[in-house]
Amino acid sequence: MKKRRLFSFLTSILLTFGFAEAQSLETFLAAVKNNPAIQANASLVAAAQAQLDAVYSPVSATLQGNYTGASYTLPDGIPDEVADNLPDQSGGFSIGATFRPFVFGDLADLAEQRRIALEQAKLTYQQTLADLEAQALEAAANLQLAQTSLVLAQTGREIAGASLDSTRLRFERGAASEAEVRAAEERLRGAENQIQNAEAGVSLARQGLQLLVGEATLEVLPTLPLIEGTPPDVKQAEFNILLANLGIGSSNRAFIPTAQASVAFPLDDEKSEVNLSIESRTLQPTVTYKYDNPKGSVGQVPIPRIDEFPELGADEINVVYSIGVSATISVEQFNNLDAANAQLAAAQAGLIGAQDRANLTALTLSNTYQTALRGLELAKLTLSNAESTLGETRAREEAGLAVSLETDQATLAVEQANLSVFTAEIDVLKAILSTYRTYAQPVSETLEPASSPSEESQ
Repeated sequence: MKKRRLFSFLTSILLTFGFAEAQSLETFLAAVKNNPAIQANASLVAAAQAQLDAVYSPVSATLQGNYTGASYTLPDGIPDEVADNLPDQSGGFSIGATFRPFVFGDLADLAEQRRIALEQAKLTYQQTLADLEAQALEAAANLQLAQTSLVLAQTGREIAGASLDSTRLRFERGAASEAEVRAAEERLRGAENQIQNAEAGVSLARQGLQLLVGEATLEVLPTLPLIEGTPPDVKQAEFNILLANLGIGSSNRAFIPTAQASVAFPLDDEKSEVNLSIESRTLQPTVTYKYDNPKGSVGQVPIPRIDEFPELGADEINVVYSIGVSATISVEQFNNLDAANAQLAAAQAGLIGAQDRANLTALTLSNTYQTALRGLELAKLTLSNAESTLGETRAREEAGLAVSLETDQATLAVEQANLSVFTAEIDVLKAILSTYRTYAQPVSETLEPASSPSEESQ
């Protein structure tokens, strides 16, 4: 029963530790998003999304106004009734509303272009976030490595000091030479120099980490899986093909005749009208209300008013409509189409090149990872040998066949081997983080939501 209780207690500790570690990693990575580069890219994504939403806006309003004035120098003898009827001013305004029940034609092309721009902005954001998160984790690993190196350097100085004391004692007894004393003093100075270098390394590593995450810290380095994916330059090449196809479609559409239709409804005040228009390239109906000065436009032949034709009657004109078709064929259109096809060919070649580079990158990443794993195995083997040597040295010391200094040196060798293992583990982590950086995959987006110990026990 006691063993079972002990097992349950240890399990609870492990579960709690694991939960805290996950929370710590999430908090650490969340601090990366405070980086100005991340915030700038997030703003670009928001701007691209707003531009895309604007295309799908159901209605857009326009307001236009104009006013023109003129003065005349009239010769003598002009009758007053003629001068009074000259147009000395004109003005008006219009209010329009364009409706977008759906996207079509040129508008659909614009929507697709902005959708691609949004995806490109998101890809840039993912690249920046993945790179900075990888940098932050590497900086945290470098700080832990520097701190471990400092501890090892301090241990080395203690052993070097003990060795110097022992050598001086042996020298006083005539069992050691002055050369041995000088060599021990040199080892102590070297150990002290290593401490200074290690302290500088810790300070530099801490500053590098603070630049990325501020005061956030990471106590335990994460264990991450190796990932695969599509590099950003391949995705960008795919975007270029989509844009080139849009260019070809737009160039082909330029050869298609455009139809326009409008219907105007004059109002009873004889100064304004309501106009409904539509054209075939976007199929967006537009409703416009126009108000014009009744005297007509200055600088133009006065517009005949309905009241100038009393025999017709103002009530006889109810609707004015127009229908038109326009088409343009020019050398420029054919050149634009050729250019669009050339851009598509270039984009397709660019995609092939990006895929070839991606395959080479994948091989390089795999080789780097395998090299790091082999280095870790070698470091573990060195540690195992050092631990065996330490055990043998301790046994010899207990048997009176070795002095304590030899045991201290064997202990230092074990600690150095442990540092080598830790360094190799960091090399493996960096090789794994290279895949996250290469494939623009933020580590924070691969973490599973942490569950509490009570949820795991259910």
